[in-house]
Amino acid sequence: MDFENVIKAFKSGDFSRSRKNGFYLCLVGAVSFFVLGLFKSIIASSGSYSLYSLFNFLQNAIPLGLLVAGSIVFIRNKDDKVEPKHEAAYTEEDLSEENGDSMIKIRNRVLRISLPGGLIGALTVNPKAILDKNLIAANKQGWVATQVQPHKTTNLLILMLQILVLVLTMGLYTWGSGYLVLLEKSFD
Repeated sequence: MDFENVIKAFKSGDFSRSRKNGFYLCLVGAVSFFVLGLFKSIIASSGSYSLYSLFNFLQNAIPLGLLVAGSIVFIRNKDDKVEPKHEAAYTEEDLSEENGDSMIKIRNRVLRISLPGGLIGALTVNPKAILDKNLIAANKQGWVATQVQPHKTTNLLILMLQILVLVLTMGLYTWGSGYLVLLEKSFD
């Protein structure tokens, strides 16, 4: 597959989510090599040998790690299934309602949709399209959305990890906020 066909497949949506994530990781790895090199040259002019050595190591280690991880994710070619990947919180509860002679059972479920953050997330993510895709998939399985609510983490450890990843990728990527969708399904 030549580069032109890869770009056409990427734009047309023929790539799975895991292939796109692998492509993004490789792209971030390539860009981070140049960004870290820029920082290394700035530090070299300041005369700090210990920081220069650190950035010399980081300029090789971070891009290489991101390129290897991106290549593995890209080659793995896992099919995306919307339901298991986007559910950080999954709750089900059967509720019974009396409706004349029959009992209607309702099952509720919370679906968490995560969006990428950083510069990549700001430039490439369309939240409406992601919500539409997940709601269409849930509707095909018989689920009906009753409420959609924005979700941001309040866990301090997760917030610190997000900031650390954002700093290590030079502002290009971190996992970000998203949506919580309350789904409901009726059955007899």
